[in-house]
Amino acid sequence: MPSLGEIYVGAAIEEWSERRVIESVHASLSEAGEPFILMANFHVDGRQVDCVVATARQVTVLEIKNTRLPVRGGVDGDWERLHASGRWLRYTNGYRQALTQKNRLRDAMGRRRSAGSFYPNAAVVFAEPLPAGSMLTSGDFKVTVSTLEQLHITRSAGDSPWSLDDWLAYIRDQSLKRIDLAELMGGPALEQAFDLVREFRAASAEELDRAVQSWLPESDEQRNQVLELLDTSPGGYVNGPSGCGKTLAARWLARRMTAAGECVILLAAKDYDGSWAQLLRRELALVADASLTRFLNSLRATGCPVRIIVDGVNEFGADRAAALRGLRAIARRLEARVIVTGQSALPDQLAGLATISIAAPSLALKERIASESPAAISGAVRDLLKAVTSGFEAAIVGEIGTEMLVGASRQLLVDQFIRKRLGQAARSGSAGLRRFAERLVDTTTFSMGETEFDELMIGAGVGADEVDTTFAAGILAKRSGRVSFAHEILLNACAAHAFAQHALVAGAKFAHLLALPALEPLATDILSVIEDGETVTAILETTSSAALLFEAAQGLAGPLGEATAKGLLDRTEAAIKEEIGFLRLAIQDGDNPAVHWDAATLREWSDPERARIEALAREVGNGYRIDRYFALCAVMDAALLEERRRLFDAASTAGIHALKSESYRLAYQGFLDECGMSMLSRTALSGIHDIVGTPKNNPARDMMSLTSGQLHFYLQRRRLFLDHISDDDLADGLTATITQRFRYEPYHVKLELMHAAVFARQASPEKLQALIEAIETIDANRESLFISSSIVDSLKFLGALGDSAEAARDGIREQFVRATGEAEDEIILDLALTVSVTMFDHPYDYIYGDEFEALATDKRRLLMRRAARAPDARNAPTSPG
Repeated sequence: MPSLGEIYVGAAIEEWSERRVIESVHASLSEAGEPFILMANFHVDGRQVDCVVATARQVTVLEIKNTRLPVRGGVDGDWERLHASGRWLRYTNGYRQALTQKNRLRDAMGRRRSAGSFYPNAAVVFAEPLPAGSMLTSGDFKVTVSTLEQLHITRSAGDSPWSLDDWLAYIRDQSLKRIDLAELMGGPALEQAFDLVREFRAASAEELDRAVQSWLPESDEQRNQVLELLDTSPGGYVNGPSGCGKTLAARWLARRMTAAGECVILLAAKDYDGSWAQLLRRELALVADASLTRFLNSLRATGCPVRIIVDGVNEFGADRAAALRGLRAIARRLEARVIVTGQSALPDQLAGLATISIAAPSLALKERIASESPAAISGAVRDLLKAVTSGFEAAIVGEIGTEMLVGASRQLLVDQFIRKRLGQAARSGSAGLRRFAERLVDTTTFSMGETEFDELMIGAGVGADEVDTTFAAGILAKRSGRVSFAHEILLNACAAHAFAQHALVAGAKFAHLLALPALEPLATDILSVIEDGETVTAILETTSSAALLFEAAQGLAGPLGEATAKGLLDRTEAAIKEEIGFLRLAIQDGDNPAVHWDAATLREWSDPERARIEALAREVGNGYRIDRYFALCAVMDAALLEERRRLFDAASTAGIHALKSESYRLAYQGFLDECGMSMLSRTALSGIHDIVGTPKNNPARDMMSLTSGQLHFYLQRRRLFLDHISDDDLADGLTATITQRFRYEPYHVKLELMHAAVFARQASPEKLQALIEAIETIDANRESLFISSSIVDSLKFLGALGDSAEAARDGIREQFVRATGEAEDEIILDLALTVSVTMFDHPYDYIYGDEFEALATDKRRLLMRRAARAPDARNAPTSPG
């Protein structure tokens, strides 16, 4: 008879999750006091088994797993696990593994002594609680699926046909090795793994300590949003413009995670040179004397949670897609969650990450960054802070702001910061930095090997002392054998000054170079440092970049660029107005009569002119030039009125009965027959450029005084106007407009009036009732399906249907009773179909939904089966979606 709790293994146990589960099971059975044998990491008929626990009464097979990413699956089919790509990838079905293992074990032992009708127990055990978002079966009587906390293996009745001596004989035949619990848990070898992980975490914490103090969140809410990324699976993505603080936020998170016991691998995308393994080796060499293989094995053996942080995904360059695929593979291998920062939208390869945005800092935050005492900031420095757009630049203002002239451009500010830091090495050092930045942009990289950098500096005539000064001044950084700028803003400023010299030679042709992928992100910065007015004008007149024109008009490309861009946009407005004066509508006859612009009256817009129209749309969409845009709307609406009068008889004869709405669509939304006004208004109405800067708030307008085009924009882009007016004033304006103008407006304006009405639901009862009554006076039968539906939805949101809906509840309930009763004929089948569809398309749809939810499960199934068998089921409308 074996002693209490003997342990036998086929090979050393390397997985920490297996050691943890086996230790827990051993402790639990030891406490129960019944002799048992525990076998681990051995093979049965060629199939590896994690653990078998045998007592004189029972046998239990354990399949041990662990995951830090959500997992889902049932008894049958593959299981799946969520990854950074956002896809659920194949994950071995533990239920089927355990079931196969217990049956193989039964067959193997049955060859020694017949098992009869006996089958071992089996369980899939996860060493830690399942991550949020997991949807996993709990198994059945054959195999249970649970976490370690839910597992209960204690003394219990059973009829195992195999004695413990039988198991010892099996163990001898299998040549399993007996070990004690201390050896199973790792001994000295595992201590070395823990020491290496502790060494790495301690070195990382020391490097990250500064970040805890240097990140200043905009608010407690922003801090909490960033903290929420710690709990997301499989990770998070922090995006925002350059210098907004996302890198500091990520490092702040890394320090918190390190303090909480995680192993954080912090990597800079700019140091990636095509090989993740090389980058990881270089980073590891900075903090620990160990091979990458040993380090990864130590992570696996200790079970330390791993978090990978990759800063600056936009700096991967041309190899970005391959780099992100590699990152996903590493995260999958280490079962690591990832946090990535970048300036652009979430990359498709990381679609599974939760996203938060960090906007450019407010003036208040820039003042906090520039000085610990905002009250001490002078008016001149405050004006400089208004001009800069990032926290990094605000810190520069805090350092040298008092030495700068008010109105200095952002790039001049950074240039002077660099020169101040370099001191006596400023002249040659700055020249070397410009040459370095130009080479990085030319090669679409963000770092360079040390040897190549040294040769570049020698070729540029920059001495060793000046180079050393650039590192000591914090302008350049050296890490893992590669050299880079300490911040992207420093790189951009140096590159802008370098490429500005080329612009003076290339003139207008340089606009085409600025459209290249390598230079496009720097276009505004380059333009801002060009001091030759003719060159600036030539570039902006020939550019096809709406972003460059918009940023220049906003003052980000310096005073020369701002004046030139604004002049070009003024000329574009005048050209749009001129085109409106020539536009004529025409009738297209035939089976599908339609109205369109007479092609002879449309202007041919060049690519640079189209870019100016889009830049204008960005300005209008962000709340600028509103009065000028409204003036264009007034001209267009007057022209449409004249054209409708001219074509009314012809349109009626052709069978066109929505001339007002169709002509309005051409003017403000048209895609195929595009005029300048439709190109402008379509983008301005969309709101897609809200992310550029902070939208400007405009004074509220009298809705009754607005033309149709003006009213449409006013309501659809209401956040530019209505944020500061009361709900009562909004309700009053909508009530008057709906009562007096609704029936005369084109389709798009009617739809927007109904959408806007919902936002007045917090008005006082008196004002709200007046608005509801105005909407109820609309003759919905004369309107299109979408307008009629919008009327019902608006009344529903405003609470106008509550009383009548409740009054109809008893009748609706009776419909469900009849549709699910004992009688069944064609009438009942049609009724079942009717109530099923009505749940999705009726003014009282939520009442129908309530009554459906109140049905017993068998009644719901009966209703659905009857609805499917109704004669009209094939022709019935489906639910939205």
